[in-house]
Amino acid sequence: MMAKHDVDAKKVKWAKLRGTPGSPPERLAEAEREVSEAEARLRSSKIAYEELVSTMTEELNRWQKERSADMSALLRDFALAQASMSSEGVKAWSGLLAELQAVQGTQTLAAAAPPQAAAAAAQ
Repeated sequence: MMAKHDVDAKKVKWAKLRGTPGSPPERLAEAEREVSEAEARLRSSKIAYEELVSTMTEELNRWQKERSADMSALLRDFALAQASMSSEGVKAWSGLLAELQAVQGTQTLAAAAPPQAAAAAAQ
């Protein structure tokens, strides 16, 4: 916005000189040249700004794609780790269940046996 303000100020100065009777032609020509130079700087600034916006947009899009790919890989790895942990948990609980059923089966057999057989087995 600085370049725009500079152009406006130069135009005001040039308009005042034009409106002042008896202004030296060299000062008028100099003011006109300053306006032209300020407008050229403004155009140059606009072009630089547009290039910057374009570059930033491209970089932001690239970064978002990379971030998306990284996040996808992270979530995939997390899901695989969770599946592995779940599988290990199932194996552990299955083993424990088998042990508990074996213990319970032994206790059930002992409880179902007649008391004399249990005493004989204990000796």
